[in-house]
Amino acid sequence: MREGLLDDGTWFEGENYHQFAHRGLWYGVQFMRTHGVELPPALQAKYTAGFVTPFAALLPDETLPSRRDSQYAVSIRQWRWAEWCELGYAESGVRRLAAMLSRLYDGRAPQGDTGRARSTADAERNTPAVALSRADCSWRALLMAGAQPVPGESWQPQSLVQPRQGLAIIRRDSSRVYVALEGGVSGGGHGHPDRLSLTLQTAAQRWLDDPGTGSYVERTLHWYRSTLAHHAPLVNGASQSTGEAELLAFEDRGGAGWISKKAEIAPGVRATRSVVVCDGYLVDLLEWHADEAVTLTLPVATGRVEHASNWRPATIRSAGTLEDGFEFLDQTEEMIEPPQVVTVTAAPSGSHASGAPHSAGGRYAMYATYTAGTDARWWRAVAPGAPGCERSNRIMVDVHGTSGRIVGVWSWTQATGSQQPATQVTVNAAGTPVASVTTSDGTTAWHEPAPHGWHIALLARHSRSSIDLEGVLSSQVESAPEVAARSTPVRTRMPLHVPEHDAAQPLHAQGLQLTLGAEHYVQTEDAWNGDNTPQAQLSLCATANELLVHLEVLTGHRSTVDGHDNPDRMPDNPLDNERADINADGVQCYIGAQGDDLGVWRAAVLAVPISGGRGRGTSLVPEGPVPALSSDGHANGWSMTLRWPRAALPTGPLVFDLIINERPPERERRRGQLVLSGGGGFGYLRGDRHTPRTALALRLPD
Repeated sequence: MREGLLDDGTWFEGENYHQFAHRGLWYGVQFMRTHGVELPPALQAKYTAGFVTPFAALLPDETLPSRRDSQYAVSIRQWRWAEWCELGYAESGVRRLAAMLSRLYDGRAPQGDTGRARSTADAERNTPAVALSRADCSWRALLMAGAQPVPGESWQPQSLVQPRQGLAIIRRDSSRVYVALEGGVSGGGHGHPDRLSLTLQTAAQRWLDDPGTGSYVERTLHWYRSTLAHHAPLVNGASQSTGEAELLAFEDRGGAGWISKKAEIAPGVRATRSVVVCDGYLVDLLEWHADEAVTLTLPVATGRVEHASNWRPATIRSAGTLEDGFEFLDQTEEMIEPPQVVTVTAAPSGSHASGAPHSAGGRYAMYATYTAGTDARWWRAVAPGAPGCERSNRIMVDVHGTSGRIVGVWSWTQATGSQQPATQVTVNAAGTPVASVTTSDGTTAWHEPAPHGWHIALLARHSRSSIDLEGVLSSQVESAPEVAARSTPVRTRMPLHVPEHDAAQPLHAQGLQLTLGAEHYVQTEDAWNGDNTPQAQLSLCATANELLVHLEVLTGHRSTVDGHDNPDRMPDNPLDNERADINADGVQCYIGAQGDDLGVWRAAVLAVPISGGRGRGTSLVPEGPVPALSSDGHANGWSMTLRWPRAALPTGPLVFDLIINERPPERERRRGQLVLSGGGGFGYLRGDRHTPRTALALRLPD
């Protein structure tokens, strides 16, 4: 609770994992109280806030934002959310939770199967929105909730900022218009490289959408985890480097408000994005500076470019890895002789599955006007949609240099509403003002950055006035984090020399010998004790062509591997979105180059022993090599040999780490891990991602 919950009560990995983690904390609090132990006041405040905070970011269609590794378009009109509100209200009596329960129990959602009979709510099983009542909650609510129904309340989410979580939201038109700028803590292994991504939604129409993540075991995972899948800047065709974003300013006065954040999106490339939201339109300013000339790409919109019929097929240059996203694009074209200002009639980029009555809200028309200067290159391509959605036409712009500006205006109108569209828009990437907008009532607003924040000069029927937006309101927000350092190389010990392979000796009796035991254990379900004391012997040697990694693993049982007779395809995982083979006896082997950043691997594999003395290997690096595998088993464990081709590995000293997963036959998930670089802690949600602070350095024989 102290480390996982941020100061505002949100779970550091984002909305999707918040309820999953907070429910576990709820169990822990109940266990403590049965022993007469209460939380310290500071932790109690964070714990109580954790029941409320996810609803503060609610989208207009009553779904949660699909940030980071979240599932897409998760409706709150599910029984597990109603039960969570019941538990939270019983804990705190907070009026917002009573208001959420009033909404969830209002009977206005479609009637249907709640799905409670198929779930204990200890697994995240999402269902469509459905009408709910207290009778649909489980034993937890029956045990903890008050005997009387929660009193009726009403509450509408407002603009808010949570700097460390990365949420900065401005709402308009009775919360039917939602604008957000992304960037806070990285979110750990479930974070996405999407700092400074812009989100825009009106009612149920998603114009600039965060797609979240689909299945962890499908190839499209790499698309959803790319910067290109978001409306965020990227450099030289590569997804953003890992890091945080810093909140510079946030203020909302109702008729005008703004958000400004900055981040180092690539080594030596610093970007600032400011979004000013008024009634019926927003101004988007992206500024960047680099230590050397780079190409910055911004995915601008989904839709149709007006007055630009001249396109030619072209290849967009990328950094070349799968998680940069470009391999998922089809029909890429470049605009011939693009105008300095490009206007897009936007199309919704996703769909919602909320089924919520509040998501009606009318339909909007949306237009985007952008400029990036005279030397900008404009592209269009067909890109994957959000999970479960159709592919869509994506518009992007490239700018090359050591600094630059991209300026845009988004304007919207509701067919039967009071908001009016902008009748005239100008944008300027070379000076100030950066934008001017004239609305249908004749009012013109000129926008420009100012030393104190943002200045808006207004002219309405010969009457002049102005609005000056200023910085962060200290009473509203916590301290912003510092921008992360450019890179953090993994620390290695003195290089260990890997001996040459001796063909006359068995692999387990030669080479560099390392033993893994209690000090290497990481708990994923059970602690190291009793019959749970796995051990392993690691042997490393090399030939002129191969690095040989041999393991002798003692677990006290035969290896447990689902689909053990299929060498080519691991089975589907019914438990979660991770690869199924992490929940099996097996090994995760990681190889990098000395000097690489934390979590950057040149070769990595998830391998499990299967029948016939074979192994099933899955590369954990896009397009990475998979070693030749062989295995053997016995009543108390298993052995495996991984033969890495040296031609596919980095030259020079290698960074090396290895994880052994252990699963007894009576379980469905792995029980624990042996981690070569060191154990300790809890790794339940780690999947096959691995970012060690220290690792072994290996030097292979010449």
